[in-house]
Amino acid sequence: MNKFVGYQNFKSAYLPLLMCLIAVNSHAMSDQLYIGETIYLNDPTVTDVVIGNDQIVKAKKVGNKGIALTGVAAGDTTLKVWNGNRYFTSEIHVYPSNVKKTLEDLQTALRDIPKLSIQLVGDNVLLQGKDLTLEEKERVDGYAHLFKNVVNFAKTKENNLQEKQKMIYLDVRIVEISTSSTKEIGIKWNTASVDGPKFGVLGDFKRSDIFTGSNHPLAEQIAPLAKISPFQTYFGLASFIDSKINLLQENGTAKIIARPLLSCKNGGNATFLSGGQIPYQSSGATGTPSIEFKDYGIKLDINPTISNDGIVAKILAEVSTIDQSVQVSGVPGFLTRRTETEFVVGQGQTLVLSGLVGAEKNGGESAVPGLGKIPLLGNLFKSKSNRIKQNELVFFVTPYVYENEFEMKLGGVGRDADGVVKSELGSGLIIPNDYKLKNEQTDETENKK
Repeated sequence: MNKFVGYQNFKSAYLPLLMCLIAVNSHAMSDQLYIGETIYLNDPTVTDVVIGNDQIVKAKKVGNKGIALTGVAAGDTTLKVWNGNRYFTSEIHVYPSNVKKTLEDLQTALRDIPKLSIQLVGDNVLLQGKDLTLEEKERVDGYAHLFKNVVNFAKTKENNLQEKQKMIYLDVRIVEISTSSTKEIGIKWNTASVDGPKFGVLGDFKRSDIFTGSNHPLAEQIAPLAKISPFQTYFGLASFIDSKINLLQENGTAKIIARPLLSCKNGGNATFLSGGQIPYQSSGATGTPSIEFKDYGIKLDINPTISNDGIVAKILAEVSTIDQSVQVSGVPGFLTRRTETEFVVGQGQTLVLSGLVGAEKNGGESAVPGLGKIPLLGNLFKSKSNRIKQNELVFFVTPYVYENEFEMKLGGVGRDADGVVKSELGSGLIIPNDYKLKNEQTDETENKK
């Protein structure tokens, strides 16, 4: 309690002196410096001074006259000044440059542009405005280049129109992975940034070090495995997303179910449906019957928008199948797997959606003719089999931005995956580009002869 009273007494006695100092030096009132600036607090009663981080602000006592503060690096720190047994604390922010003067100079020079906003945001001066004329935009750009720590977001009418007309191109790969009930499918992610995957089959025939080299992060996991025969034992889907995609299968295949190439305008909507429709009868408010249709199959709905951080999009992936075991008025039900998310990626980076797992169970019975029907003993001549098949769909979505649809058609899209694998076989199997089938090798040999 005594400490609190002492502090109150200190405030009443010491703050008038601080206000005098503030009147002399306006910097002390705002507790702000910029790198290289030095301010002087004239107070001979100061006995000690401590800076929380002397890498940001240097403090030095000047004899018995006061203290000098110098901004060294951008950031925030705490200043404590003692006067005998009493002290006061102040937070100090150091700007990377004299942004306050920059703000004042820009506001003075560009005050005749009414659609331009000039604000101090953090350690930068932010210039914002839309529908500027070309002459105004040139002036703003010229002044912005004269100063440090200026972020220029000013745009002309033409800029806004071009922004709206930009096209977003979506390269989508839908891959189905089949596995038996005894296999494990794992997808392990790290939390670092996403760069986009590269695809390829991991096998003995692969000559490139990109998959089998000792420096690759997957090498330690792959080394203990048995030898890999093409498309028989293991199939790997390698990724450079700074995360791990570990899809190991035994005696299974991975197939590209669909590869839609979608496009839409900035802020528009792109949809894809691979399946069909089932008609059903419904009635409106008046009771009049009508026929409507329900979609089923693989459905993808993407709504992308271009932002300063990249491409922001909402994506809905859905897989539905007809369930004949459930029917209402002759209309079957549906088994649906759905995932929905919102993401931000850069142009050319890849988003991976997984987890749409389905299972099919099939059973059968075989018996020796005649002997299988013997009461009690017939089971000795019968065999039953149950098979569980699991399917997982993985969606790879890679967006690209084009100024217009004409540029999108002529510019071409550089796909990382195409540099590693090809999937033009009728079976949809993914194989490396440098892997040659037997018939291809035979054709080359005959041509050389």
